[in-house]
Amino acid sequence: MTPKNHPTDAAFFQLSSMILAKKSIETIVDFIVRESLNCLNAHRVSFYVLDQRSANIKPSVSKACDPAYAAIGMFEEKEVVANALKEGTPILLKTPKDFTVLFKYLKGERKITSLMVIPIPFQGKFTNALSAALMDETHAFDEKDLQLFSTFANHACIATENTFLLAKVRKMETSLGAYDQNLKNIQNGLQDLAKREARHIEENISRFIPKTENEKLSDYNNSYSDALAQTFGMSLISLKGFILNPSLQKTVGEKYAEMNRIIVLENSEDRMKIAFAEPTKFLLDELRRITPPRKKLDFFLADPNEVRLCLQKYYNPFSINRLK
Repeated sequence: MTPKNHPTDAAFFQLSSMILAKKSIETIVDFIVRESLNCLNAHRVSFYVLDQRSANIKPSVSKACDPAYAAIGMFEEKEVVANALKEGTPILLKTPKDFTVLFKYLKGERKITSLMVIPIPFQGKFTNALSAALMDETHAFDEKDLQLFSTFANHACIATENTFLLAKVRKMETSLGAYDQNLKNIQNGLQDLAKREARHIEENISRFIPKTENEKLSDYNNSYSDALAQTFGMSLISLKGFILNPSLQKTVGEKYAEMNRIIVLENSEDRMKIAFAEPTKFLLDELRRITPPRKKLDFFLADPNEVRLCLQKYYNPFSINRLK
């Protein structure tokens, strides 16, 4: 067998660089298995994984220097790996006679002649292991080989922990991002709710403020006017800014109009528009009776206060746009 090639500083530097660069655990484990195989001059190196639910142990990565060594003694190797994981301590089987205590080999059968197993801790449990095997060799692994192999196992442990912590950090970042977004949504919702409540209060604040006598009277007049308009089928009209014309009032009689609080809005050959402060059926029938049949009457309902103000003022012939 060729002399052992101990790992160079460059190999360990590359391994540590891969860990710092947060390479995937699969990439790092593959590198560790390959470099261990070369540095130890082993025939096979494997990275074993324990399935805690099924208790099955199987190699996730296994490399051999020759395909002929890929499956030799794999069953026996798994038994040793299982024992190492159970005890949580490295195992070094140097010579073939160390195996005869554990396994019986048939004469002439190709077998493992030296074996190292390093259990790798993770979260307080041993669920992974590195295993290196020599087959049909007079040379055996020694304590220096075990130390070297342990260094690779330590790097595998660090990479596994880093991968777990990185995944946990990313999950927390995702959760924090979702939390921040939910918090913003809640804050926006509360702001919108506050705005709606403020508008609602502003729109309905008059309901909570005691009304003055004038406001109560105005509300009563409005309600009364609405009732009169519905009763007589009239439209409500505003007289604000309207200039009373005495000549129009004479159409129905000034005294009559003043007494019954009537405002003549318009008078033409075929139409007359009249506003009432408080119409009655008798008053409407009387106006229809004295009006020529060819002329159409349009009746409107006006605010009593506006009618009173119009009647109190008289027309000023020297100003077209002003009442005095």
